[in-house]
Amino acid sequence: MFNVPAVSPYRLERPPLAQALAQVRFPLTAAWQTLAGVADIQQRLADRFPFMDRQDIQEVSLFLGPAGPTAPRSETATSWTFTADDGIQVLLAPNSATLSAGGEAYDGVRAFAERFDVLLDALAQSPPQQRRCDRLGVRFLNLAGFPTPTRTPDVAWFRPEVTAWIHTELLEAGAMLASTITQTQIAAPPTGGFAGIPGPVQAMVRHGLAPAGSSVPGIPPIVVDAPSYLLDLDLYIDTQQPFDVRTLLGQFQALHARIDSFFRWALTPDGAEQFGLTELEEE
Repeated sequence: MFNVPAVSPYRLERPPLAQALAQVRFPLTAAWQTLAGVADIQQRLADRFPFMDRQDIQEVSLFLGPAGPTAPRSETATSWTFTADDGIQVLLAPNSATLSAGGEAYDGVRAFAERFDVLLDALAQSPPQQRRCDRLGVRFLNLAGFPTPTRTPDVAWFRPEVTAWIHTELLEAGAMLASTITQTQIAAPPTGGFAGIPGPVQAMVRHGLAPAGSSVPGIPPIVVDAPSYLLDLDLYIDTQQPFDVRTLLGQFQALHARIDSFFRWALTPDGAEQFGLTELEEE
């Protein structure tokens, strides 16, 4: 998907990561809207995520027809959050499950993958035992805050191919850059770790200046507390496939590897210094 070099292991002392997410979607499972229906999956997740909470979301639907709008119809959708004291959580809805870690809670891809493995296994084993995956996605949302507001924020931490014109002197004196977000969607043939998938591997890349007070969609949503440069890398497989835990975990690893290589390529020497990059020895 990205024509960038393979990345060698590295570590960041001060990573700009705001949130890491891994999500799997599957056919609607009505049983998981009830306490009795979710009991088995709660037990399977209890070692890693011992605390469960219920979320009821009111959804209002309004339909427009030839005779005009119909009366609003209200439905309640129930989902469940499973948490631990480490700041990592699972959000289970009737048709999706998402593993989410805030920046400070994220402790490396190996530990994150182990938790995702536990989640996938619970979904595959708990009645009614998922048999099909409709979508698999991995998303790493980065927010690099600026120490002081400037007319054109210093984004020299990332390559100019990523930051584009906001890192230039295009603006006149007195003009302040308030916000700018660019979104790019990509689709690529399923090669490498995705061989055999009957559809493309896709990516949504969002980047730009997020102003203080803005809200970035996430699980949970993120409120930006200071002007920040956003680099949001979201890779996914939006194709139906069997719910095979080993296969899905391998695809998670392959998606993460492409996110990791893009992020490392995007860093400049200034960015490597800003975020405290240390190269690690190959295992």
